[in-house]
Amino acid sequence: MRRKQERFSAGISFVVVLVLVSAIALEQGLVSNAKWYHILWLTVPLLGLCLYTWRKKML
Repeated sequence: MRRKQERFSAGISFVVVLVLVSAIALEQGLVSNAKWYHILWLTVPLLGLCLYTWRKKML
């Protein structure tokens, strides 16, 4: 018997990884070292780009 397979976008996985990395950078920036905030210069624009392309695809 075959299970029902749903399509799972790799973009969703990428967004989840970006959110997790951003959360870790924020937490480590608050707790240990402010240099962790530099990671946000990369993750936040990538998140914005992913959300922009996702919304464009939905319309």
